Amino acid sequence: MCRLAKVVVTALATLWMATPAPALGLALPAAVEPVEVHADGFVDLRGVAVDAEGRVYAADRAAGTVTRIAPDRSRAVVASGLERPVGVAIDATGRLLVAEERAGRIVRLEPDGRRSAVLAGVKQPRWLAVHEDGTLFVSARRLTRGTDPEPDDETAEPEVILALRPGGTLAVFVDGFRKLQGLAVDHGALFAATQGRQDDERSDGLVFRIPILPGGAAGAPSPWGGRDRLKKPVGLALDRLGALYVSTRELTLEEDRSRRALGKLHPDQRLSAFAESLEHPQGLALDAQGNLYLADGHSGRVLKFHAPAPPSLEAPPATNQSRLSVAGTAAPGARVDVFVNDAPAPVTAGADSQGRFSAPIALVSNAPNALEAFATSRGGLGLTSAPAEAIVLHDAVPPALSFQAPPAGAHVRGTVGVQAQASDADRVATVSLAVA
Repeated sequence: MCRLAKVVVTALATLWMATPAPALGLALPAAVEPVEVHADGFVDLRGVAVDAEGRVYAADRAAGTVTRIAPDRSRAVVASGLERPVGVAIDATGRLLVAEERAGRIVRLEPDGRRSAVLAGVKQPRWLAVHEDGTLFVSARRLTRGTDPEPDDETAEPEVILALRPGGTLAVFVDGFRKLQGLAVDHGALFAATQGRQDDERSDGLVFRIPILPGGAAGAPSPWGGRDRLKKPVGLALDRLGALYVSTRELTLEEDRSRRALGKLHPDQRLSAFAESLEHPQGLALDAQGNLYLADGHSGRVLKFHAPAPPSLEAPPATNQSRLSVAGTAAPGARVDVFVNDAPAPVTAGADSQGRFSAPIALVSNAPNALEAFATSRGGLGLTSAPAEAIVLHDAVPPALSFQAPPAGAHVRGTVGVQAQASDADRVATVSLAVA
């Protein structure tokens, strides 16, 4: 599920980060974040996905294989003999799904290594996205049952999004796109990379946001991020703050134009450059740490863009103050957005030249308050980290206090033993006695 983070830390820095080229082979792209070759030697990479253990799955369309790449970069071919695999995704149970474009089906890799078909008889299924409720979205040429799918043809691009419900019901979610490609989904909407609608020939690249209505129906698609800024977008990946990463043949900004690039569509629909000078950017995926993986097509490489480390948080475990300044450290010059619980809007502060920040937040009275901290580097242009978390208990109700000995009104002399009892709905930290 994609949701807004609770603390966002953003460092101001130069957009393109110089990266040394490897001694042999292709140079690494210019990028906002540090980048490395995570795996290479493939023929024609298309889809990429990451599971909860950080294992990367890469679909080689030409070789007909899906390879699993462990965090230590050891590899295993988990599926072979596939008919033009393109999109890959992880379902709600952690199993791998693969779209076989030529075979016209979606297969699932079972724990014992078997492959089972979850959908068949579809014209050219390519890209996949799994909703939190288990619904599988598929970009395909069209929904056709009872006929053999035609061989894959680059000139006959997908134009319809199918929705396969957890109970097995298959329906057309939205149709009428031109050259439909990658999909990404959060709890409330599906995003689709296209070249526009069939009744609109003006655009060469559009990302659409399609609301998912109660009951699972599609709302009206609307362009996300403006027109004429992306050329032939392909892969999409949605981060935890609602930012959308997109691979594209060409990225056009006010100040320059980047070819074979990755762009970042911010939640406010602002578009910024993330990487350029790639070979053949295709599928994208994010892991739990916020690292971004790219299947770079004909280069045969899986590239890994490194996310920043989580920020640190300094917050008391309990307080009776309704407003609290949360402090911490982040990259120097960072922007800090603080969210409390599920508040829709953040409190924003800035980190100083030493990376220190302090943000005043309002707490929910007499209740635990959950804070999460995410670091987004390069002035918001970079990747978002895994969260740092904290719980702050607000407690403004004083403990109940009673004296048990001596009884009230008693006359005493000499050394007297005093007994008192304190109680609280949460806990009592200390009890102190003093004689006036």
